[in-house]
Amino acid sequence: MPEPLQSQLPHFAWIPLIRRLKPELTTLAIRRFVKNTLGAYFTTPIIINLKEVFENSVAHQPILLILTPGNDPMDQISKLSEEKGHLVVPVSLGKGQGEKAKDMI
Repeated sequence: MPEPLQSQLPHFAWIPLIRRLKPELTTLAIRRFVKNTLGAYFTTPIIINLKEVFENSVAHQPILLILTPGNDPMDQISKLSEEKGHLVVPVSLGKGQGEKAKDMI
């Protein structure tokens, strides 16, 4: 953006402007806004240690993983289940599948 808009526009004002001009960059603009206002902690991906999660879990509480596109921990889960000698029963709660899974349980 040309000056004076570059330096005078508040961070939040960039989001609708970028969405209007370059919609494919909207997610990047939101991520930049969150990083500038709340800090990098809120935009850094969280890497979990499944062994630690399993060791801190209890039998009567399920482990719930909420995934983002491109993130599939199923290989790690299968490997950990083989190490521990447990059976894994994955339940996918995609669009409209929550009610089906509830009926199965």
